[in-house]
Amino acid sequence: MDRQSKTQQEINKKVMELKQHVDGGYTYLHTKFETLNSQFKSLDNRIAQVASSSQRAPGTLPGKCEANPKEICNVSFYEDEGCEEIMERSL
Repeated sequence: MDRQSKTQQEINKKVMELKQHVDGGYTYLHTKFETLNSQFKSLDNRIAQVASSSQRAPGTLPGKCEANPKEICNVSFYEDEGCEEIMERSL
């Protein structure tokens, strides 16, 4: 009987240690999720501020469009003249 109660006490001790370990892991993860949540809220606020400070008309893209580089620079290579480059610029 004494041996059974000792074994039961050891099992109870291990269960308590496991419970403490799981509780510690839960607390750690909960803290991480709270941190992530606050960081997402901060990022969301910053995005909202940038969006509200934008002064362009709805439906327009920001900045100027770049010209198509294929239309700006044409290069031709000729074997008989040793890779002579001819560039035509059209603006």
